[in-house]
Amino acid sequence: MGFFGMLFWFAVLWLAFKIFRSWSCGSRGNWGDRHLDQRENVEDQRPYIESLESRIAELEERLDFTERLVAGRRESVA
Repeated sequence: MGFFGMLFWFAVLWLAFKIFRSWSCGSRGNWGDRHLDQRENVEDQRPYIESLESRIAELEERLDFTERLVAGRRESVA
């Protein structure tokens, strides 16, 4: 068995492990607990997320301004 054969079986085993793990978490009800933990984690990070959103909005405005500036220069040259 060559390298690609081993790589194939590694991928198959990894996928089987991931599927088994998701089924086992779902059957014990841990999935819901994990989902609640993630929701609480998002609420804890809400101020950071909002600051990132405002920074993205500011960058979008700057990009629009730059694009208009470059387009104006191109029109004046042509």
